[in-house]
Amino acid sequence: MARRPKLWTVTVGGHGHSVTAMERRTGGLLSLRWWDSSRCAPAWRALGHSDKAKAEEQARELSGELLNAAKSARSPRLTMIELLARYEREVSQHKKGAQRGEDERRIEMWQAILGDREARSIDFPTLDKFVRDRRIGLISMPGRKLSKNPSDTTIGSDLVFLDSVLNWATRVRLFNGDPLLAANPAKGYPRPKNKNPRQPIASYDRYLAVRQFADEIDRQRLFGSFLDLVEGLGWRVSAICQLHASDFDRRTSENTPFGRIRKRAETDKENVEMWVPLSQGTRAAVEGALAANAVVGDMPLFPAPRAKDGNRPASWTRYHARNLLERAEHAAGLEPIEGGDFHPYRRAWSTARKALPTADVAAAGGWRDLRSLERSYIKADAATMLRVVTEPAKVRDAKGA
Repeated sequence: MARRPKLWTVTVGGHGHSVTAMERRTGGLLSLRWWDSSRCAPAWRALGHSDKAKAEEQARELSGELLNAAKSARSPRLTMIELLARYEREVSQHKKGAQRGEDERRIEMWQAILGDREARSIDFPTLDKFVRDRRIGLISMPGRKLSKNPSDTTIGSDLVFLDSVLNWATRVRLFNGDPLLAANPAKGYPRPKNKNPRQPIASYDRYLAVRQFADEIDRQRLFGSFLDLVEGLGWRVSAICQLHASDFDRRTSENTPFGRIRKRAETDKENVEMWVPLSQGTRAAVEGALAANAVVGDMPLFPAPRAKDGNRPASWTRYHARNLLERAEHAAGLEPIEGGDFHPYRRAWSTARKALPTADVAAAGGWRDLRSLERSYIKADAATMLRVVTEPAKVRDAKGA
């Protein structure tokens, strides 16, 4: 008696999400079979073809869908209000400076928009609607002022924040080991970007014009030294605001001929602590600040003008520094630079040093991401472009080749 040919089968996946691709008759069309837990019975799907490699791939796809469905079924209902509130408690509250305030604004905005909606139900159409409404000023919040005509960069930043919250939720584990959120439903959503972002540069001539009036508009007579450090260090303004007397080291060496200055981790956006050599100009700026405000040790180099009674003096905020900059610009007869206050000086600092190794420029100025430095801070200028077109090194044939 002839033996009956064995039917082809292959099984993929594990317990609860295994799927079998199989022939139901020799050489015939293929099908998928799996266990349907909702009906407590096997389920079938006819594939309508006899391609075994394709059938195995379809089995793997279905197995993945079953696994994700099983994880979602086990996961507790997680609303965006709950998720954002937890993110604020566990992440945002530990951020520094202005970042905490920015998070607070975005948390309130997304809670108002998404409300009691489940986090895993966020989809691209929801985000498309947000972009449309945000762009034309339809989104508002009680007690919060939102721009009526935000740039694509601003909208993109709001979406990046939401993406960060959802990504964080996939890394948080519940008591049973499952993630708080099985997957980020917003992953891959293309955020809007300005095609021509405003990235202005403050020229050295502008710095000189503002510098003439810097101490005149500041009753503490510290803003001149502050502006010198902005121009000479290239740091973020918040890090300069929070300098202490102990961050200045007068001792000199071969690599620090004018002394050095410390950027502390707790005042740095990138959370990096480092000592940076001073130039002759920045050394004079620190000495000038100490002459106007004779402090030692862990006391602010730029103390808040109104210290609370009985409390240790606080440092300037970046908002106070910005107010002084605007007053000095007005006294100099200059219009504010659209698209930035101190950032244009930071771009000028990096652009003036673009002929130097990028890694060293990034280290001295406080950039951890070289791509950010090259993309957003080091800018093209007319003099360098002229050198590019007039001073080429011609490519020649190798001699003796």
